[in-house]
Amino acid sequence: MSVPLSAPSPVPAGRAWLLGPLPDLLLGCGLGYMALVAALALLGPDLSRVQGWLPLVVLCTGVPHYGATLLRVYGTQEARRRYARFAIGWTAAVWAAFLVGLRLPLAGSALITLYLTWSPWHYTGQNYGLALMFLGRRGVPVSAATKSLLRASFVLSYALVFLAYHRASAAGGRDPMYAASDSYRFLPLGIPDAVTRPLALGLGGLWALVTALCLWRLARASRWRALVPAALLVLTQALWFALPALGDQVASAGYSAGVAAARAFLWIAIAHSVQYLWVSRYYARTAAAAGETSRAGGARYYLQVLLAGSAIWTVPALLFAPDALGRVPFELGLGLLVAAAVNLHHFIIDGAIWKLRDARVGQVLIAGQGTVAGGGPRTGPPPARRGGPPPLTVLVLGAVGALSAASWAWATWEKEVGQRRAYAAGDLERLERAASRLALLGRDGPQIHVALGRLKARRGLTPAALIEYQQSLALAPTAAAWVGIGRLREAQEDWHAALAAYQAALAADVGDTAARATAFDRSALVWLRLGDPGRALAASEQALAAAPGRSSIQRHHAQVLAAAGRSTPSPNPTVSPSGSGESDLTADP
Repeated sequence: MSVPLSAPSPVPAGRAWLLGPLPDLLLGCGLGYMALVAALALLGPDLSRVQGWLPLVVLCTGVPHYGATLLRVYGTQEARRRYARFAIGWTAAVWAAFLVGLRLPLAGSALITLYLTWSPWHYTGQNYGLALMFLGRRGVPVSAATKSLLRASFVLSYALVFLAYHRASAAGGRDPMYAASDSYRFLPLGIPDAVTRPLALGLGGLWALVTALCLWRLARASRWRALVPAALLVLTQALWFALPALGDQVASAGYSAGVAAARAFLWIAIAHSVQYLWVSRYYARTAAAAGETSRAGGARYYLQVLLAGSAIWTVPALLFAPDALGRVPFELGLGLLVAAAVNLHHFIIDGAIWKLRDARVGQVLIAGQGTVAGGGPRTGPPPARRGGPPPLTVLVLGAVGALSAASWAWATWEKEVGQRRAYAAGDLERLERAASRLALLGRDGPQIHVALGRLKARRGLTPAALIEYQQSLALAPTAAAWVGIGRLREAQEDWHAALAAYQAALAADVGDTAARATAFDRSALVWLRLGDPGRALAASEQALAAAPGRSSIQRHHAQVLAAAGRSTPSPNPTVSPSGSGESDLTADP
C-alpha cells in the first residue's frame, strides 16, 4: 500500500473496522502473526520437519495476494486503460530485465538484490498506509507534525534493515531465499561493519525516540481504544524489522545470513500476504463497479486471485525451464529470478493502485463507501460490472490458473515426498518417479540427479550412477556431482581421474561448503595413495577448516598426519554441530 498524503473524512460510528474487530486485529494489524511467533517460541516445534510443506502455505496465502493486484489492474477494460503505463509499460520492462538476467547472471543477481532490498520497503509502506487508514476511519485527528513522525518511525525501521542487509558481513548464506547458486544470489553493497554498527545504533535510538513521541502525540489527541489498530501496526513493523535488525547489530549475528533469517523472512512475507488479502477482499467487496476490480467476495474472490497469482508464478518457470526455452535450472537461479520479477512487478503496480490520496481508494478504505467513475461516493444500487474480459478469455485464463496451482502443489509434493523423504529412505524407485515428474513440471535440476547417483552407487550400479552425475553436470556444474564422480573413480582405483574430479568440484561451486569439504578430504586420501603426503596434508588441513565438526574428516586428518610423520596434530578449530555429517553419501541432496 502506497504512503498516503491526505485522507477523506472519517466514517460514521460503527464503521471503524473493515471486516470486524477480530479479523482486523488478527489479519490486518499483526496480532495473528504475534500469536504465531509466541506459540512457536513457547512450544518449540521442529520446523525442519514441516519446512518442505511451506510452499503450500505460500500457495494459499502469498500467491493469491499477487493475484489480487493482477485482478485490480487487468480485470476490467477501464482498469487496464487507467493503469496502462504500469500494466503494459512497466510490466514489459520488468520481464525484459528477467530475460536479460537469464542470459547474464550478474544482471540476474542485480535483479534479485533489488527485489530483496525493496521487499521490506514494500511491507513498510503497507503497514504505514494501514496505520493511517485506521486512524482516519476512527476519527483520530492527525496533524502534519504527527504524520511526519509516524512516517519517520516506519522509514527509520526500514533503514535499519537496509543496513543489516548490506553490511559487509551479510553474504546471504546458502539458503535459497538469498542465494540459489554462485551465479544467482543476493549481492550486498558491502558497507563496512565499522560504519554500519554505530550508524545502526544511532538510527535505532532515533527510531525509538520518534516512535515514542509519535504515540504520545496520538494518545493526547484521542482515546486509547481508537489507537489500538495503528499502535499494533507500529509494533508489527518493529517486530518484523527494527528490533531484529538492532539485535543483529548488538549480537553481530548476521541478520541477512543463514537459514534462520531466511525462514523469518518467509514468515513475514506470509503475514504481509495475509494482511494484503484481508484489505483487498474488503476493497473488492465494498468498491462499486467503477471498473477497478471484481466485486465478488468470499470464496469466489479468493479463487479468482489464487488462479491469477498461480499463473504469474508458474507459467514463466515452465516456459524458461532448461527443457524448454531456458538454460538455468529452477533450483539454481530460475526460481529466484521468477520471484524477483513477480515481486518487482507487484511492487511497481501496487504503488500505483493503493494510494489513499486517490479519491476512489480513499472513499472505500477510509470513508467505507463505494465509488462512481468520477471518484465520488456511490448512492443507490450498484451498477452492473462493465468491461470484463470475454467469457472465452476467462475460461482459458481460468484453466491456465488451475493448471498452474495444481502444478505448484504437485511439485511441492514431489520435492518433499518423492525427493527428500524417498532419498532419506533409500527408495530409488520412488526417487526416479519424482525425477521424471519434476522434469515434467519444469523443476528438473542437478540435485535430484546427484541423489539418484548416490543411491545407485550404493547399490553398486556404477555405470547408472555415472550417467546420473553426468546428467546433473549437463544441467549445471555442481561440486556435489563432481564429488560423486570422484567417489566412483576411487572405487575403480583410478586415482588420477578421481583427483581430477575433486579438483573440478573445488572449481565448480565455491558456496557449497559441504561438498568442498568432502572434495578436500577425499583429495587428501588420494594424494596419500599417490605417495605425496605433503599435498595430502595441505588438502586435509583445508577439509578440516571447511568442516571442523565432521568426524570422518577428523579421522582422515589423523591418518594423514601419521603418514606425514607429524606427532602433534595441527590446530583444530572448534567443533561446530552444524559441521557434522559423515560423508557426501549421507548428505541431504
